[in-house]
Amino acid sequence: MHVFSSAYNFFAMLSLHPHITRTYFMAAGMTKGVYFFFLKAMCENSMKVYPMRLQPGTEIKSSLVEFVTSRQLNAAFVLTCCGSVIKATLRFATCPDQTHQIHTLNKCFEITSLVGTICKDGAHLHITLGDSDGNTVAGHVVGDLIVQTTAEIVLGEVCDVQFKREFDKATGFPELVISKHEMMK
Repeated sequence: MHVFSSAYNFFAMLSLHPHITRTYFMAAGMTKGVYFFFLKAMCENSMKVYPMRLQPGTEIKSSLVEFVTSRQLNAAFVLTCCGSVIKATLRFATCPDQTHQIHTLNKCFEITSLVGTICKDGAHLHITLGDSDGNTVAGHVVGDLIVQTTAEIVLGEVCDVQFKREFDKATGFPELVISKHEMMK
């Protein structure tokens, strides 16, 4: 009973959250000794989804920026991506006192993860790639992310938010700025 009263308090707390307009307690139960709860929340934000497939030879980063710009998407992000590349130029993680390490990799890789935000000002993407030996490499996508066989990508867009990138003196990079976007009615 204690878990169910905790769940009730959790749902009551969610109903007070400023971005959740409706909360529905869907179901509760126990399976193999684990309590589970299903919750459906209606949020102010809505999301659109854009599935796509990029062909061999296509450069991924510039294609995503072009897609977002041509469709006037205001706050796009990568939901998922799987596929393969034959080339990638990545910036590896560095400490503040080190110089940036940019490497161009000319090798066949599987895309195991691609995440990031995209707006008309550019994209901030990170990728994890796996080679034929099962080794991985990861980093910030600089460019030259060339599709080998396919890149199956699903983009999302938050509809009432706008992304832009502005130079940040503290980091030395164009960083994400998020603002409210009034949708046309």
